[in-house]
Amino acid sequence: MAIRSMFFGSVNGDRKYTSDDFAFLISHFFTTGVLDGADNLRVYVNGNDRVVRVLPGGGCILGRFFFEDGVPEVLFTPSPADPVNNRFDRVIVKWDNQSDQRRISILYREGIASVTPAPPDLTRDADEYEVSLCKVLVRAGSTTIVAGDLTDERDSASYCGRVKCTAPQLSENFKNINASGSITASGDITAAGTIQGSVVIGATYGA
Repeated sequence: MAIRSMFFGSVNGDRKYTSDDFAFLISHFFTTGVLDGADNLRVYVNGNDRVVRVLPGGGCILGRFFFEDGVPEVLFTPSPADPVNNRFDRVIVKWDNQSDQRRISILYREGIASVTPAPPDLTRDADEYEVSLCKVLVRAGSTTIVAGDLTDERDSASYCGRVKCTAPQLSENFKNINASGSITASGDITAAGTIQGSVVIGATYGA
């Protein structure tokens, strides 16, 4: 039987850890997906052109966190529409662990125009893992992309999903807790509702 344990102090270099070890730990507490928030990495268009835009936001993929600050704004201009057939494209977030990459990127992936078009597949293997923010319909002969052409896929567990804490008790205990003053306790704090405010200061839990 083998036990994988971490993290211990190194003595003469006998305990060394990698980014994969940290990601392994984080992935056991946070699921893959994008962070909560209606505008977090929301894909949108202005309806007057063919430019597809992405609002700032972040998420976690396989234990690696990322954040797009929106400077400059993320935008894509799809290739021209097919004159006859519709096409489905996707805005994706790609985790790339190949040795020459080692990054997370937001990309635009085009599909193939067809009588029965389908969105491009998502790659999910040991080196690459992709989630979809949005499906984009490029209508035959169109010169603009409108809001109705977008299908938000952030909340779809199959294509993306939201980042969740996988430790149920932690998730429940700290859910919807915000305060504008100070919270101090010599015992346990249990809340069944919501404490509204902005900052928790000097809190002591289960002392």
